[in-house]
Amino acid sequence: MSESINGFAECMERARKLGPLITEHATESERLGQLSTKVVDAFHEASLFRVMLPPQMGGFNLTIAQQCEVVEQIARFDGATGWNLAIASGGPSIANYVTREAFENVFSDARVLCAGSFSPMGNSAVACDGGFRYTGKATYASGCTQATWLAVSGILLVDGAPQIVNGIPKIRAGMFPLKSAKILNTWSVSGLRGTGSNDVIF
Repeated sequence: MSESINGFAECMERARKLGPLITEHATESERLGQLSTKVVDAFHEASLFRVMLPPQMGGFNLTIAQQCEVVEQIARFDGATGWNLAIASGGPSIANYVTREAFENVFSDARVLCAGSFSPMGNSAVACDGGFRYTGKATYASGCTQATWLAVSGILLVDGAPQIVNGIPKIRAGMFPLKSAKILNTWSVSGLRGTGSNDVIF
């Protein structure tokens, strides 16, 4: 517990120090419709995208509550930047739902970032060699422009038919490299454009 507390204090201090940089580039993020590259790089350098990972993977082993406080600190400087950090740094929370091998395969990359959407509407998941093949669209996938992995869900199909259990379609969630998908420029909004919440087809 003391290790987590010390890590939390360090993360909060790093978040505070990034305040001037975040404020300086908030307008740029808004104009670009995605987080400024300089802010993304600063988060990587400060390891704030990895706050929930264990120390042996370059993280701080923060709890979800502590991660939220770090995000809140960043959001004080710019809301869109805080939201991006919340999404990207929360990626390791999937650890309880994948194998250790899969987890290490994804998060051993020092610059890994996850984005996605778990709405299954219009999406399908079909079993294939080595896992499942997903087809569809992830909507409002915040941070997708700087992400390297995409998390999605879809209705499980067998021989083209949805699998129904107690009258409810069976849903399968998974993740894959974002390079296998295509980002659509759909985030045309007024305000919080810096979240880069575009749709992604796969």
